[in-house]
Amino acid sequence: MLDRIDRLAFYFAVECANCRDIMKVSHETIMMKSGELFCSLCGKDVKVPDYEKLARAASSLNDYVSDSFNAKYIKLVLNEKYVPPDDMPAAGH
Repeated sequence: MLDRIDRLAFYFAVECANCRDIMKVSHETIMMKSGELFCSLCGKDVKVPDYEKLARAASSLNDYVSDSFNAKYIKLVLNEKYVPPDDMPAAGH
């Protein structure tokens, strides 16, 4: 689902709740498809909760961290020690 990964500072890994396949998608793809993705492995529809909020925030963050000046000094890093709550579901169907 990513056409040009080199144009993005980051992307999202969305897990299918049915088969646990991981889809790599950009915020633009999530917005373009209105938060309804298609799992190519099991064929189910995967709905991204609050997709508009996610896409807007990601767009602003992507613009900031991909700016040529900011990219030299500011890097986006995921916290390796973060543990999501056990009751947090995968993207729904």
